Amino acid sequence: MTDRQKIFALRAVWSAVAIGVSVVWAQAFTAGIGRLMSVCHVASACSSYQLDGPASRVLTDHGIPLALYAGITAVVTVGAWLVWFGLGVLLVWRRPRDRGAYISALFLAVFPLMFASLWAATTAQTKLFSGIAIFSLIPLLLLFPNGRFVPRWTWVFLTFVSILVAYGQLTRGHLLHKALGPFGAVIVLLIAMGLQIHRFRSISSWRERQQTKWATLGLCACVIGFAATLLPILIGKVATNSLYSDFVDILLALTTSAIPITLAIAVLRSGLWDVDHIISRALAYAVLSAVIVGAYIGGVVGLQSLFALFVHNGSPPAIALSTLAIVASFGPLRRRIQHVVDRRFYRSRYDASLTLAAFGKRLRDQVDLGELSHDLTGVVHETLHPEHVSLRLRAPG
Repeated sequence: MTDRQKIFALRAVWSAVAIGVSVVWAQAFTAGIGRLMSVCHVASACSSYQLDGPASRVLTDHGIPLALYAGITAVVTVGAWLVWFGLGVLLVWRRPRDRGAYISALFLAVFPLMFASLWAATTAQTKLFSGIAIFSLIPLLLLFPNGRFVPRWTWVFLTFVSILVAYGQLTRGHLLHKALGPFGAVIVLLIAMGLQIHRFRSISSWRERQQTKWATLGLCACVIGFAATLLPILIGKVATNSLYSDFVDILLALTTSAIPITLAIAVLRSGLWDVDHIISRALAYAVLSAVIVGAYIGGVVGLQSLFALFVHNGSPPAIALSTLAIVASFGPLRRRIQHVVDRRFYRSRYDASLTLAAFGKRLRDQVDLGELSHDLTGVVHETLHPEHVSLRLRAPG
């Protein structure tokens, strides 16, 4: 089989899977979108995105008809699906000879069955669609980023899990539920994640590690987005029957788009942007936000207690002083936290930056060519750790 025939065959297989999943998703979506036009009178019997009586009254109080709510839900849902499907097409088209691209594209094509499970009409369909979607994570964890089994015996693990999944689905159980019990899926996913961590730490090249970091960044962004979206409701800051809670499912659907976007970047443009820089800044600002919120709340409470000893209402001065203190300390605090993050998580890069800075200072005062050559090769060894370094100097004239 020629190279062109292999590419054609792989694209044909992916297209068949993608079209099949798209048809299933479209059927479930068209059947479920009509239910959003009616009110569910029993909350436990409501389908996904369908509103019960109190929730629909919140929309009415804000002048939002059910038809507009259904339209917004449809637009967001279709848009999220187009992101997954469209980026899968892009990977197959732009990286026809990359195994990792096909594995990633296959995941982007199959995982939207999870969205179809939300619109499914029966419990059996919901279990089937969600089970297949969860199973698609396992090949991705075992084969990403280069599309090869590492270590080689992991294909045996994937085959074993596939047999168990087929058994669980044929016996009308959920993913691995009948075969390994309720924690079977979690155990299998943890094993697959452990193998991916082993690949990352011991086997992957620098480029493959950058790709893995991009994919992990999208997963973490999705999880953080889920937590941030649900947190106001869980801590009671937003009422259960409110406009925010009516649209919370739509917001959750939007957060999943982080996974296909970063996965596509990992395959297509992993070397274009410095993911380490992005992760470093994200960690620093996350810690900074937590410190500022904690310091602000502590400052307001403490100063209110202090001012209460002298004035009747100490809240305005306490709030003003706390705000001024936070504004004044923001810059130094950000630099200090960024310094700590770089030293803790990116020690080698941090040390390399210090080494280069020190070399730059010596370079301004160095006039001896032999000493300069020795310093230059030493800096290259210390920062890049190559197997061999040679320096060739061009003769003057």
